Formats: sequence, structure tokens, C-alpha cells
Amino acid sequence: MKLLLVSALLVLSVVGATGQTILSSKVNVDFRNADINTIATKLEQQADIKFYFDDPVQFDSVSFTVSGQMTLTQILDRMFANSDFSYAVYKSKYIIVTKGDRIYTTSKEYSQRKQAGRATQHDDSAQIASNENKLYVIGVPGAVNSAKSFILSGYIRDEKTGERVVAASVQINNPVRRVVTDEYGSYTIEIPAGKHVLRIESLGMNDHNISIAMHDNGKLDFELNGRVTTLKSVVISREKLNNIRNAQMGSQRIDIKTIKQVPVVLGETDVFKVITMLPGVKTVGEASTGLNVRGGASDQNLLMYNDATIYNPAHFFGMFSAFNPDVVKDVVLYKSSMPARYGGRLSSVVDIRGKEGNKKEFSGNVGFGPLTGRVMLEGPVIKDRTSFIAAARATFWP
Repeated sequence: MKLLLVSALLVLSVVGATGQTILSSKVNVDFRNADINTIATKLEQQADIKFYFDDPVQFDSVSFTVSGQMTLTQILDRMFANSDFSYAVYKSKYIIVTKGDRIYTTSKEYSQRKQAGRATQHDDSAQIASNENKLYVIGVPGAVNSAKSFILSGYIRDEKTGERVVAASVQINNPVRRVVTDEYGSYTIEIPAGKHVLRIESLGMNDHNISIAMHDNGKLDFELNGRVTTLKSVVISREKLNNIRNAQMGSQRIDIKTIKQVPVVLGETDVFKVITMLPGVKTVGEASTGLNVRGGASDQNLLMYNDATIYNPAHFFGMFSAFNPDVVKDVVLYKSSMPARYGGRLSSVVDIRGKEGNKKEFSGNVGFGPLTGRVMLEGPVIKDRTSFIAAARATFWP
């Protein structure tokens, strides 16, 4: 029904007149937390206008406060400022109020809005795609563009925590194009012009199928929610060709959930001690913090935390790790074929990634052991945009 109304207005506006002289007339108003029906009734009595609402139910919990001598245009602008509501004037006397979608009553206004959309389509802000029943349009339909394919980029986050998802798959099937998010949860994929179904997959997350229409380069973010899978049976198999099929040789990833499940001395989760339990890795000796990886010396290893080089990964002669497990996200150990971005090492590279903080809600964690105690607090600074995380750890050593 809304689509028919918009189409009719666009067609009739070609032969109609915009004429907003009535809206330029000043009236005296004094509304204090008044509902939309009360305001519309009194304005209709003072001026020759008529209000129409796209969906009156949307105004049930909304009230407005505006007073003084002003034009009808000023009244409506103040009422709907900083809100999802907008209005359009048709034939000088009909005021149509909508939420979300904007109605244009003149072809000139529609053209100006379309040109403005072309000028802002390369804005750094990206819309978040979460509705599988909606078509997300990238660019301006009908714009002159001779390119046969476009670049779509963005981030994939956890819907519950706002954390960026690493190694999530983004793909289309016709033609087959597939990319994987990097360690920052970012993806970039080249997609032919036209309509496609974008499939987003990640281990432990529900799959998403998002319909998109590519008309230009753009950005689109996704939020995935967790999935709980009930297994009837577990089959453990061995595949000899797995190492050959893997794009990265000699790497081993450990997430913090796995690290916390490994039993350790005195109940203190220790990232560094778990690394020494991996195949081909052993400590230099007792009361030492070094690593020997496949016979290499301890100074032939590169240890990084969020791209920063760590030279001393432990405290008190190796008894306590320098990494608080509450702020560690995952660990990747490269025992051979280290990527060139690390600058090269003879023995190994240990890349540790920290948490970014919960962008959705506040949460914390407190833990005590025989020798240590720790506390962690995280939460949003600006919800869904920025976050903070703070952690502290102390020993009870006399």
C-alpha cells in the first residue's frame, strides 16, 4: 500500500504544484508532552491542512513538546528533529508523516536526493546487514557506471559481544568467489554487478544468507550470533592430506577456551605454559622463560602481542606468565613457513591476540588461586562503536 502511495505521489507531482504558502503562515501553539493525534487535530483546526499517517501505531508511545509563534514548517521540523520520523507536503494541504522511509512529492526533490546519495555513497560508515529477508543495495541504482564488478568490504562481529570474528567465510556462488576475514575481522571481496546472495559462515556461529544488489563499491558489516549444536555421535577420523590442503603450513591456533581447559599447576591458567605443551616445543630449562622449538635456540623465536614484540614473557623466574588469560583472545604458533609480514625468524613465531572489549554490555571476571588473584572488567564506551577492557593481576607471595 505504501509503495502505491509513493508511486502515485511521484506521478501526480509532475502536474501538481508544490505550493507551501500555508506552511509559511505563523500560528500560536503550546503543546506539552502532547500526542500526535492532539497536535494534528489542533493544527487542522487552525489551518487548511490534513494529516495522514503511514502507521498510527508507531506514535503510541511518542509525545512532543513545542510552543511559541512559528510557521507550520518550523513546528514539524522541531517535532521530528533527531528522530526517525519525517513528513512530506502534497498539494499545499496534505501532510504525510512516515517513519524510516521518506516520501518525495516532487520529481525535483527526488532528483536532488538521488544526486546527494551519489555524493555520499563512499562514506566511511557502513550499514549493518542482519535481515535475511531484505535486499541491501550498494550504490545508486541506475547510476552511470561501466564497471562490471565492484569491491565490497566491511567487518564481521559477534552480535552478543561486538568482538570482531576472525577466519569467517564470505562467499557468493555465481560466480564462485570466497574470502576469509583477517585477524582484525575485516574482509574485502570483488563481486560482479547485479543481484547476489552473500553467504557468511563461521565456526560456532549461525550462517547468514544476505541478498545484495551491487551498483558501486561500498561497505557492509555483518553481525553473527552464536550457535549451539547438539551432537548425537562423534566420529574422529584422520586425514593424511590435511597438511597439503591447508594454505598455511606449520601453524597451530589455540583459542582462550582451549587454553583454560588445560590443567595447570596451582590452578593459574598460563598461556605460555600451554604453548610449551604443543608438539615440537619445550622449555629451555627449569626457572627459565625461553622456548626451544624444533631444536632452535630461545633467541630465534619471535613473540608478539597485538603486533608488539615481547622480550620477557614471564615473571619471577618463569613461575608466572606475563599474559593475563582474561584479556587474551587466541594464540597462533608458526613452527615453519612463517609469513613474510613477521620479518622472518629461524625457529618460530608466536602471535598472541588480545580481546577488544564487549561493545554490547558490561561484564567482568574475578578469579583467585593459591598464589594469585585477578580481576577483569569490560564494556561499551559508545554502544556498538567503542569499548574498553581493563584487567589486573597480583600475587600473594610474601
